[in-house]
Amino acid sequence: MTTRLFLISLASTPALRKGHFPADEGLDERGRQEALAARLVEQVSAESRLIISPARLAQDTALLWPMPAQIEPALADMNYGAWRGRALAEVGEQEPAALGAWLTQADASAGGGESFTDVHARVGAWLAQLVQAGDVVALTHAPVIRAAILHALQAPASSFGRIDIPPLTVVALRHNAHGWCWWPSSRPV
Repeated sequence: MTTRLFLISLASTPALRKGHFPADEGLDERGRQEALAARLVEQVSAESRLIISPARLAQDTALLWPMPAQIEPALADMNYGAWRGRALAEVGEQEPAALGAWLTQADASAGGGESFTDVHARVGAWLAQLVQAGDVVALTHAPVIRAAILHALQAPASSFGRIDIPPLTVVALRHNAHGWCWWPSSRPV
């Protein structure tokens, strides 16, 4: 059985639009309108399972979908530690070396929280147990999607900075007898 996994990055938030590290924000009206305009819900088959990050944003977004959602802790956003909710510019002024390391080194932690290497390992373990799951739609965060792509490509975590995931991007992965592969897709089916 082939597993098709459609990873959808969550809508923008006020923090993201202001250049802040994510905090546990809910879906605001602008994000809701962006999510509805993307028409992703209309593209998903009724047989798909909906799995979401435990974040408020993911839970609010899941309410727009006509299917029940299952919370998956492995889909949680990166733990940004002391940087959570702070402006990127502020962190850059106050902790330039730490921010520079985090932006360029996969094993550097974000404000004492997780490193990208940590996220990569967490997502890889989740993908390993997701085989033979049918069609799955996952609402999650950009770092999680980056990690999933790198896992599928068997690329090192150090490649994380080479992937940009804008809000409401759809990334398709498939698992078959040969393992996970990245399957270019603009919309889930």
